[in-house]
Amino acid sequence: MIFGFCAILTSKNMLERLLSAIVVGIGLASSAASEPDLRIGNATIIPPAGWQLVKKTEEKLVLRAADGKQQATITLMRLEADPTSEQFEQICKHRYEAEKRDAPDITIEPSPPHPSRDGATFFMIYSGSEKRNGRVFSGYLSLANRELITIYVEGISVTAKVHSDAFQAFVGGLKRK
Repeated sequence: MIFGFCAILTSKNMLERLLSAIVVGIGLASSAASEPDLRIGNATIIPPAGWQLVKKTEEKLVLRAADGKQQATITLMRLEADPTSEQFEQICKHRYEAEKRDAPDITIEPSPPHPSRDGATFFMIYSGSEKRNGRVFSGYLSLANRELITIYVEGISVTAKVHSDAFQAFVGGLKRK
């Protein structure tokens, strides 16, 4: 197939650009493929490109963005019984109150966050900011199969879009078995 493209190209410069693009594409594909899926409990998470694992225990993963401006903490809590929706709401309420208690000048949206359910999975998503130091943060609590996984991404001196993109990548990269 590459030879078909080469026959169409009439200049050496165009051929060099095509081959360069193919080599770069292969390099990017192989580096993305070699990016490890991280296991936590019975789930895996695919980190966004450029994020590095800085700490790993059985119940916690800590990753940092290449520029050092954001950090993600993914935690696991195993439960002894299947929770009710009321019990999950109580877990979410405790998380929200802890956020407010630890940093009284933060804003959180929605306020308070609203737990939801998708099939057998309970979840809650919230985001916020801390005025005094410019910190932005987003949290995702996901409870399924007696495992509560929390994804918490926070950053300082990052745009809302950069932060949101990283958070969405982490949440989208969570795969439960």
